[in-house]
Order: sequence, then C-alpha cells, then structure tokens
Amino acid sequence: MSAAPPQGGLTQALGGTVPFHYGLGYLAIVTIPIVVGVAVVVAAIKGKLPILTILFITPIGMLLTFVLTTFIVVRCSNSYDVVLAAKKLLNPTERKTLHGAGFICPNVYTFQRAGKKTCLVSDGDGGAFVGCG
Repeated sequence: MSAAPPQGGLTQALGGTVPFHYGLGYLAIVTIPIVVGVAVVVAAIKGKLPILTILFITPIGMLLTFVLTTFIVVRCSNSYDVVLAAKKLLNPTERKTLHGAGFICPNVYTFQRAGKKTCLVSDGDGGAFVGCG
C-alpha cells in the first residue's frame, strides 16, 4: 500500500497533485512577463525616454509576452501530456512509429496501428485519446 503524496498550498488549491511540468509552466507564465517588463524599463531609462513612454511601452510588452508565453506553455504542456499518455495507450511497436504532426509542441501525434495511420490527440485534461476524428 502506497501513501498518498502530501498536499498543501498551490497543489491543494488546484484540487490535487499537479504534474511537475505544469508547475514549470505556471512559473514561466508569471516570471517571463515580469523579466520582460523590467528589461523594457531598464532599456527605456538607458535610452533616456520620457516617463510617459516608459509607462506606455512596459505594460504593452508585458501583456504581449504574457499572451505568447501562455500560448506556448499550454501547447507544450498538452504535447507532453500526449507523450506521457502514449506510454499507457500504445504498445512498444506502436510507440516506435509515433511522430508529432507539427513544428513546435504538437498536440496531434500519428502512429501505425494494424498497418493504418492513427492519431493520438490531447484531451486537454492531462491525457490523450486515440483517433483522428
């Protein structure tokens, strides 16, 4: 009999155990826009820009970075979920033929099953399902 993992803080607030790659994703979503904001302010001050320009440019840079970071983190997290689910859903022969159908962090993977090309797709909830439709 195994003991349940300890829960507390953010893990408990999110309703249970949070996979490690989700934690890294949350960290990236929070810290990258802050770092970009600080970098924009420092660059603007060194460039002797007026304070109103700094106050206008910094939030825009942080917002754009937040949107881009969130998109990439969610996409890559779902892609990693599919790879983890493949270990449970596919046999070793099928896993050898598994290929991502995309450039960066694909959410659809194709593999050969009984001589036919089949898909493994993210379910958006930490797992995956087999089927292309």
